[in-house]
Amino acid sequence: VHPRRATLQHVAMGDKTTVLFCGAATRDTILLVPKLPTDERGGKIVALDCRECAAGMATSAAVAAARCGAAATICASVGNDGAGAAYLADLAKEGLDTSWVRVVHESPTAVSTILVDPRGERLVIPYYAAKLSSIDGDWPPRIGIGKYNALLTDTRSPAAAHELLLAARQAAVPSVLDGDVTPDLTTLERLAKAADHVLFSRPGLVSLLPADVAKPLCGSLNTCAWSWALRSLQKRLPTAAVVGVTLGEDGVVWINTTEPLVSWHLRPPVVHVKDTLSAGDVFHGVYTFKIAQGDTILKAVAAGCAAAALKCQTFGGRLGSPNADELSAFMATWDWASSSTQCCACPAQSDCSFCDKGLD
Repeated sequence: VHPRRATLQHVAMGDKTTVLFCGAATRDTILLVPKLPTDERGGKIVALDCRECAAGMATSAAVAAARCGAAATICASVGNDGAGAAYLADLAKEGLDTSWVRVVHESPTAVSTILVDPRGERLVIPYYAAKLSSIDGDWPPRIGIGKYNALLTDTRSPAAAHELLLAARQAAVPSVLDGDVTPDLTTLERLAKAADHVLFSRPGLVSLLPADVAKPLCGSLNTCAWSWALRSLQKRLPTAAVVGVTLGEDGVVWINTTEPLVSWHLRPPVVHVKDTLSAGDVFHGVYTFKIAQGDTILKAVAAGCAAAALKCQTFGGRLGSPNADELSAFMATWDWASSSTQCCACPAQSDCSFCDKGLD
């Protein structure tokens, strides 16, 4: 293992808002196919289009933030191979600081093959070599977190993520967790307890809930049900400022712990979807950038939703991330304030089966 050292001089950030991203680094091959496979018989599908790029949750989030104006640094691991070299070259073109990307010898870089159909739905087939998440005397790296305005981590490099989250809390640097599913659920909860803003994917949230709370959420669009589930989980995350869940085309539901009886739901803008790959990553990246700039939670969520919606209009995963001008122009035409709804964690609704449940 040959990590970058903590003594390495970082690229000058100037006056830009600085954000550190820690987590997944992959080389993605994205194929547009006539339809996703639906049986187990094998065969051949001829792709209609193809893109390749550096990706992974934290990486795609970092690119999205950088395109919108952040000075983004990525902390991740790649193999000493062609895919790893291509990953670093891609991020150099995007203007990211890759000083904290370590090159792990005798390990392949993580790769993903993604099939996307004409509706924008996808099938993701990733491979992560175990050695990429290995720990030694130089990893996780000792990063001076105080120089950054915010931190985002995903769940793919849990040792480094947890150390950085704790350091960020000590330095009063806002931190965001992209709470996706993990093989070991104790890892996800451990990371969530260390983060300030915990934003789960739908399956990530459901994986941490008791069965009686999770079961009614299957296929549910009832924001009251999701709010109640978030409130139930928030009791286990006493230091989190924000706990939320991204629901794809159904938007984002979140609770702000400074408003104990209130939850929020933001419906995303309606767009023509070509590819949903990396939409959640783009959301998290732009949300973190806006939090780093000092924006309100609502405005940060709205900017993240707008960026994700713009991304969905372009085939190619995170390659569709908008730049600052594109995002600003889109936000100016979308009445995002009217798309948000404030409600109680369990409002009285005739169609709500949760209203007779207490929150204790």
